[in-house]
Amino acid sequence: KAVTIELNKDVEVASTLTFENAKGITLEGNGHKITTKVDKGHIMEIKCAFTMKDVTIYAATKLYSTNSDDSYHDNAGKNENIAFNTTKPIVITGCTFDGVADAYYNVTGYIFSGTKVANGTTFSGNTFMGAAIRHNCINLYDFEANATVTISGNKFLNVKTSTTNPVRLTNQSAVATTLVMTDNEYEYDVADDNTEYAGFVLIQN
Repeated sequence: KAVTIELNKDVEVASTLTFENAKGITLEGNGHKITTKVDKGHIMEIKCAFTMKDVTIYAATKLYSTNSDDSYHDNAGKNENIAFNTTKPIVITGCTFDGVADAYYNVTGYIFSGTKVANGTTFSGNTFMGAAIRHNCINLYDFEANATVTISGNKFLNVKTSTTNPVRLTNQSAVATTLVMTDNEYEYDVADDNTEYAGFVLIQN
């Protein structure tokens, strides 16, 4: 049966949290915080239908490696720090993603092999703190045919225009997909005068 996990206090974790259940999992944060001290890679790996509500994820460590100019990542394929390893719907609502400076590489995204962005996948009412994010916030790579995916009412605050986009899209299967994007707030870092990646959505082949 489906499982609901309720947080009744703030928690701290030092290794990847894996969520796997055939009928799906709901994580109810109840306004609490999960502080992660993972040594690079995935904060979470989700292997089933998954809903996460009303929780703050705070990355207390930098989750990727770089060279001296901060441009190279060596992360053993674990660049999606909250990683979706599933073909089932994902719903993330009312959550905040924060951390130390440049903690995240890609905040949320799909592992490339064998995954699909499912119909009903939704990101709504979330806040992404740009100072903690090196690259992208929501990464969607390969869609289920005729899926409707919603990205609405999110805040992307103080985003770096040189390296970061709120949404990155790649439709590898070239299938019909409906994206509903409404009432999102995009605020960029005015101190970042490199506009190479400026823009709400990055579309890549």
